[in-house]
Amino acid sequence: MKWLKIGFILVAALGCGLVAQSKPGIAEQIQPVLERQGVSAALKQLDKLRTERPGDFDFGQEQLNRLGHALLSQKRTTDAIAVFEANVQHYPEYATPHYCLGEAYLAADRVADAIDRFQRALRLSPTSGWIWDQMAEAQLRRGDRAATRQWLDIALERHRNQPEAWETASRILSHWQLWPELDALLARQVAAFPRQADPWDRWIVSLVERGEKAAAKAKLSQALDRFDGVRLWRCRQPMAAIGSPVPEADDGWPTGSPAAAGLDPAPITALDRAVDKGDFPHVQNLCVAVDGKLVIEKNYNDGTRYKLHDPRSVGKSFTATLVGLAIDRGRLADTRVPVFPYFTKEMKTRDRKKEEVQLHHLLTMSPGFDAFDDRPSPGSEDTYQQTRDWLGVVVNLDMVYQPGSRFVYSSAASMLAALMVARAIDEPLATFADRTLFAPLAIKSWRWNRTPKGELYGAGNLWLRARDMAKLGQLYLDDGKWQGKRVLSSAWVKAATGKQIDIDTESDYGYYWWRGRYRLGEREVACFYASGNGGNRITVFPELGTVVVITSTAYGRRIGHEHADRIISEHVLPALAKRSKPAR
Repeated sequence: MKWLKIGFILVAALGCGLVAQSKPGIAEQIQPVLERQGVSAALKQLDKLRTERPGDFDFGQEQLNRLGHALLSQKRTTDAIAVFEANVQHYPEYATPHYCLGEAYLAADRVADAIDRFQRALRLSPTSGWIWDQMAEAQLRRGDRAATRQWLDIALERHRNQPEAWETASRILSHWQLWPELDALLARQVAAFPRQADPWDRWIVSLVERGEKAAAKAKLSQALDRFDGVRLWRCRQPMAAIGSPVPEADDGWPTGSPAAAGLDPAPITALDRAVDKGDFPHVQNLCVAVDGKLVIEKNYNDGTRYKLHDPRSVGKSFTATLVGLAIDRGRLADTRVPVFPYFTKEMKTRDRKKEEVQLHHLLTMSPGFDAFDDRPSPGSEDTYQQTRDWLGVVVNLDMVYQPGSRFVYSSAASMLAALMVARAIDEPLATFADRTLFAPLAIKSWRWNRTPKGELYGAGNLWLRARDMAKLGQLYLDDGKWQGKRVLSSAWVKAATGKQIDIDTESDYGYYWWRGRYRLGEREVACFYASGNGGNRITVFPELGTVVVITSTAYGRRIGHEHADRIISEHVLPALAKRSKPAR
């Protein structure tokens, strides 16, 4: 018997949302019977119509199964059983009707009948893993844990390469709170699928739900190390709810939990949901350090914990730090040293106006030569990077305004600042950077792009991990110290993050550090920050004792900076709302 179209009519009449597709008259005859006399009478009416009008419709076992499951979802178990029994009567040679009837029997607590139907289904289709899973659950409902394990083992043996089979087995054991069996199963799964994060994710969630917080935190740490920062999306919210600390990474960062730092978890959880919805498609990482401890480390979209990221012009703030380190060591006298004596070999002509250009002017984006990144100019980054001699182009630019008279964003200026350091020291700049800055901060992995002539490019493109970027912010927040040890002079920190030049009437600039303010409730909080193309930020809030790092790949699009501002103002700062000053 084939009843395809009438099945759609029945389901629609039950309010299950399926579209009726039949010739006129059939729905009108079936619906009153269904409503007044129930499913059994409706099925009899279907038999009658099939006999009287065999060419009008085609009703198959699949549609009866769908109708039965719709009834089950509405808790109409008796009606569902009637539908499935009719299906078995008409299609006894197929496994699915028997299986579906077994499901309905199980829902009605007719466990013995369910097992009988599952056994019949298995005889008809012995390789169907979904039947083995239900058989395991039926045995469990009967109270036979040994039989349950046996059936689950058989199902997993037959479908060992199908993650769905493992997930179903986990669901069954979790539902019945068979925690030792579940832990053993998940241990087998992570061993069988060493490259899959999902079983770890479900294991962590299960441990949290059982109240085993310490075990959940330990599993999270293992998972993050194993998967190189792969995002474990299921466990984010439950781990946040118990105040999960950021896992240690043997890289110098003391870590802690958001709860211990006094953060409200709700705004960060809202950020997780916003990223999942696609509101921030380019953000890669979020790190938040409070009172010297890394308390939030989030990896979004394609971001990972260990991935080196190019934060573009954030590298300029590292260049400023190298300048400060060179001054601290006496390699450069101060920021008032003239620039062009360091580049006499590259200069083709003498220009007295250039004698006024000082290192201070490079650091404040006010050198006076024709290098504007925000519009076409001979010295824009886009222009000189089309040549093989970036330095030669820049040092021979014409002077077009008085040095120090105005702020003009210029990557050429920061390139020259790094090269001044390189020529003032007696070792390669990369060696100097590693010895004086990266090694003291326990930054072990980094890559800095070079010019065509092999020199470090001080204008940006310093590839780092997000948590290592945060270390620079912490260094400046702690007045030049890292973990209590002096790395950079206090004098340089104050000079670099203090006001050195006005940008406009509302903002100003230090030495490759921007200065700004954010709203926090009814007040404003001051910050200084490193900023790079695409929405990359290292933002320091001294009043809150907090460092925030955001990495993003929205290169060349203003939306990157807009999203970074939104993440800080709508999520990070609200989480910090109760903090007024550092605890230490």
